Amino acid sequence: MKISVDCDIRMSLDKVSSQMRRNYSESLRELNLYVGQDNLLSRLWLGDGITQMQLCEHLKCEPPTVTNMVKSLEQNGFIYRKRDEEDARVMRIYLTDKGKELEEPV
Repeated sequence: MKISVDCDIRMSLDKVSSQMRRNYSESLRELNLYVGQDNLLSRLWLGDGITQMQLCEHLKCEPPTVTNMVKSLEQNGFIYRKRDEEDARVMRIYLTDKGKELEEPV
């Protein structure tokens, strides 16, 4: 009997969790964002002007994943990249006004 109850509880929690993820994903889509991009933006809201490598470290993602997120966010006008003034090899990521405005709804 206990195993059946545990299984029922686990299945219920899985359904609730799945629905919450779907709802969150849909809410982000209304803002023209995908899951994960909100975390990247959250880091920039704390202080922008960081490098893509710093974003990789913060998000615990591989560089290609962060590069794709940055490209998408840049195309949508939420962020922009600018070369570091001291080291031209380094690109820094900054929020646009449009990106800053997303903090409240996200």
